[in-house]
Amino acid sequence: GKTLDSLITLDPITKKFTQSEPSEKTCYICFNNKYVDDHHIDCQYGKISDKTVPLCRRCHSTIHMYNGIHMFDDDLL
Repeated sequence: GKTLDSLITLDPITKKFTQSEPSEKTCYICFNNKYVDDHHIDCQYGKISDKTVPLCRRCHSTIHMYNGIHMFDDDLL
């Protein structure tokens, strides 16, 4: 069986420990289903919004690095 340790990871962005639950969610950008969380972000403008978007950790990091603005093509919005 899995140990609890394998389910807890250190988030490189927030430096917080997060527990990864297997989820049905898929990333809005790359459709990955690993490490996907709902983030308050406007994908068109790369800023905080009231609505949440499911993003995997890698795409979430990319948004923070590039502020999201020119990282998204119109067909993803």
